[in-house]
Amino acid sequence: MMDAGGPRRTEQYRELLDHLRILVAETDRFGRLTYISPIVTQLLGFPESEILGASIFDVIHEDDHAQIHEDFQKLVASGVGSRPVYRIRHANGEWLWFESIGSLFRTAAGEIRVVVSCTDITERRKVEEELRANADRFRALAETTQEHIAEVSTSGQLQYASPNWGTLLGMPSTHHLGADVVFSNLTPEVENPERQQALFLELLRTGRMPPQIARYHLDDGSSRWLETSATTYRDADGNTRILSVSRDITERMLMEAEQRELNQRVQESQRLESLGILAGGISHDFNNLLTTIIGNATIVLADLDAEDPRAQRVERIANAARHAAKLTGQMLTYSGQASFAFETLSLSDLVAEITDLMRAAISKRAHLRLEVSREPSPVQGDPTQIHQVVMNLITNASEALGDAGGEIAVRTGVVFASTDDLSDCYPSTTPPPEGEFAFVEVRDSGRGMDAETRARIFDPFFTTKFSGRGLGLAAVLGIVRGHGAAIQLRSEPDRGSTFRVLFPVAKAETPSAPPPRTLEPSGEILGHVLVIDDEEGVCDIAGEFLSRAGFAVDVAHGGRAGIACFRAKSDVIDLVLLDLAMPDLHGEDVALEIQQISTQTPILLMSGFREDIAADQFRGSGLAGFIQKPFSPEQLVSKIRQALTPGGKSRANRSNEPGPA
Repeated sequence: MMDAGGPRRTEQYRELLDHLRILVAETDRFGRLTYISPIVTQLLGFPESEILGASIFDVIHEDDHAQIHEDFQKLVASGVGSRPVYRIRHANGEWLWFESIGSLFRTAAGEIRVVVSCTDITERRKVEEELRANADRFRALAETTQEHIAEVSTSGQLQYASPNWGTLLGMPSTHHLGADVVFSNLTPEVENPERQQALFLELLRTGRMPPQIARYHLDDGSSRWLETSATTYRDADGNTRILSVSRDITERMLMEAEQRELNQRVQESQRLESLGILAGGISHDFNNLLTTIIGNATIVLADLDAEDPRAQRVERIANAARHAAKLTGQMLTYSGQASFAFETLSLSDLVAEITDLMRAAISKRAHLRLEVSREPSPVQGDPTQIHQVVMNLITNASEALGDAGGEIAVRTGVVFASTDDLSDCYPSTTPPPEGEFAFVEVRDSGRGMDAETRARIFDPFFTTKFSGRGLGLAAVLGIVRGHGAAIQLRSEPDRGSTFRVLFPVAKAETPSAPPPRTLEPSGEILGHVLVIDDEEGVCDIAGEFLSRAGFAVDVAHGGRAGIACFRAKSDVIDLVLLDLAMPDLHGEDVALEIQQISTQTPILLMSGFREDIAADQFRGSGLAGFIQKPFSPEQLVSKIRQALTPGGKSRANRSNEPGPA
């Protein structure tokens, strides 16, 4: 039975090997092939007869020889081998990957034989290599990209973080793999952590999270803005994982904040421009009215006896109107439409005036105390601009007190300041020379400033208050610089602040003789003047001033009427007194028409605007001068004399003929 069954079972084994996709080979102890299963033709393209008797090293890749030789010798010596992976050459030259396992046995004659079963793992190897390539690609991407990649489990544990993630957020040692980065306090402090956790739970429910922006506060005191998007996926074991990609958008957020601030500045500039246009229009119309008021008061005073009790009341009317004219100048200054207009003034008197006005403007919790020195404190300055300095300093002191309230002390006086005293003043680049200074000092009992704040307090748009503020002290420094003055600042945290502005004391001026009264007729015709203005009151007052001073006068209400009058009388008119802004025809157009009729007739421009503003609105040329409304008779006659031909002579003077009345 055994003899009959043995050959039959051997045949069954051979049939089984022929149908298996596993290559079975037998070698002697030197690695020569003594048997190979028929599947070799399908797997490697070689016929059995061609490969039998060959060495296994003839078909194995030379780079794998050392590994296979070592494993083969170990198997022959001990009967125990490993599961080597190596390449075998196909008949078409392609290299296929195989994994094999060998065993040792002896023949009946005692010869050593090695049986090896080889499995083709080429496809599996390709998949593994592709996975490794993908892993390498992902690793390279994670290490080089600007985005910050992290993988988190569904319970919030960190499974992976790209190298730049820790560099970005400065993670402490607690931020390691497996740490809870969602529901614990291990992450750098994020604004509104409850919202972040809610987004995480929503991500688990929906599988995606659209880009979200969050701000992180780091251990070093800085903060970074991150924009993060995330999605879920399942790993090879079927576990849900969260993959998040974050981008550092701190620079973008800062740029957007800067853009918003710039937009606020533009809007502020537009508001100031609108205020300037409004103030300019009001100032112009108001000065026309004041010209009529002051002019009529001046004429009445000229007609009244000095002892007449009515003269004092009329003088008060004129003084009030002149003060109103100064207010229109302040409107232009505050709107940025006026340049400095220096005059000698008493700093103490000016500060006392503005301080009284500021009592109603400061916080109700602030107590304003005034200490005005009686010592003479004359300075050369623009009163409107110095008003602004004092107002801004008092306003700044009131805001420094906050809701707690406190005291604001305003003091004036005269002091000698040496070079050392002025060395730490603002502006530091151009301190004034040492000498006598009249000063105004504003001291508050507020929260004070540290060194960093003091270093930036005069920067444009720097503020410790709410957004949109910060122009006041920058404007103060500009005015101080324009006056050749200096600012001393003393402040410490919780000890209040003291701003002292030092103005060089002005030299005493010799009083000038009062100008001659020009409303007393001289009996001589001084010239012929055409007055052109759309305001009837201005025409009447200017005409009355000039008539009483000895001029022949024609008046025209409006630009077109003025051109018609000049065309009819151009041969006798010596000078044109022309308004700038008129509704029917602008002064510049009127001047051009007059100059085309006669290039020899001087034109004196008048306006309710200041001269620098009027110059921007008048683009013509050939003007003989400018006078601002409201004006006195003396100012008007003086300007006309200067504008006439050299020597102040008119046509009538030169021809010894009286001018027409």
